[in-house]
Amino acid sequence: MTTAPMQRLGMIYNSLGLNTSPELVSARSTSAMAMLAGLQKAQLVPLARAALRLAKPEELEFIATGLSGDDPAFNPASGDAEISAVASAMLWHLIDTVGQFRGLAALAVVTAGFGGARSYIDPGLADHANATLASLQQSARPRPSSATYRKQPVTKEDFEGLETQGNNNNFQAAAPHLKKLIAANLNYTMNGLQDLAGQLQGILNHQARLEEEMKIHWWLVGSWSREQDKAFSDIPLPEAALLSGKELADLTFTEIGLSSAPGILDLQLQKGRKGISKALPLADIVLATPLATRADWTSELLAEATTAALTPSAFAAALAVDSNDDPDWRPRFQRLTAIDPNTALLPLNAAIQFYREQLLLWQLRS
Repeated sequence: MTTAPMQRLGMIYNSLGLNTSPELVSARSTSAMAMLAGLQKAQLVPLARAALRLAKPEELEFIATGLSGDDPAFNPASGDAEISAVASAMLWHLIDTVGQFRGLAALAVVTAGFGGARSYIDPGLADHANATLASLQQSARPRPSSATYRKQPVTKEDFEGLETQGNNNNFQAAAPHLKKLIAANLNYTMNGLQDLAGQLQGILNHQARLEEEMKIHWWLVGSWSREQDKAFSDIPLPEAALLSGKELADLTFTEIGLSSAPGILDLQLQKGRKGISKALPLADIVLATPLATRADWTSELLAEATTAALTPSAFAAALAVDSNDDPDWRPRFQRLTAIDPNTALLPLNAAIQFYREQLLLWQLRS
């Protein structure tokens, strides 16, 4: 692990009051790096849950096993805080380092934090994820500007050798030259096809982003709900909050979300309204959406309870549906998420949160 994440782990240990030697912190960092090397996408969920102190011991078995490898004396039963600290440092490293899961890790941390309603074991993790996510979103829309090609390999020597030995009927001496020519040109052809596929993929991605822009443009200009088939201004604000976030997510091609999403949602919610600045309880926002609509949105979530806890608005909607909107879903929600269902949210913030939750669920399921 690089110096910064090692220092981060030490800082978390100090903030928790864990009396840990520098040598053991270094060993923990080495174990964390080994776990990161083989990390699977599904393991991002327990990492985020551990950093929020929500994870159950069985979810963190892969971390406990990794730590026990470098420290046979480590006791998973009494190491909850330490496992959470290591999980948080691993998330920091993923967000800090260019790699496969960087954007997804940042999106997961930002989304699961629920606008600061939940605290991470590392107080700086949410801000770090927010800054990284914003930076990645701003650079997530490259445009192909040129097409390149590979020059054919220089094989003059082998051509001449093949010709000379062939003219002399020395086929045994000609064979190595022929093999080199065939190998070089096969390699050239394969590399060229790979380059071409990469360039075509860039064009396809650019086309998808253009389509994304046009669909979102007309969705915003028309201000018409695709699901409700009516103007957003005719939909009560609490219902429009989640609905706009869901519909924008459905139109989004960029996996980690658009940097312009907050502005787009703000414009959509503002149209035809005098103001959208009154905060509302999360439960009221959730229940404002018709039960049948919520059931359609969240049909898979209850079977994914550990993942769902990282998407609180969607999880609240699923639990309310499961209880047929009877109020007994509220204590269950608070127990599973550590969030009060009466937490007040501005409609715009609720829309942004639901937008991110849909993108996160989409990525984790793919």
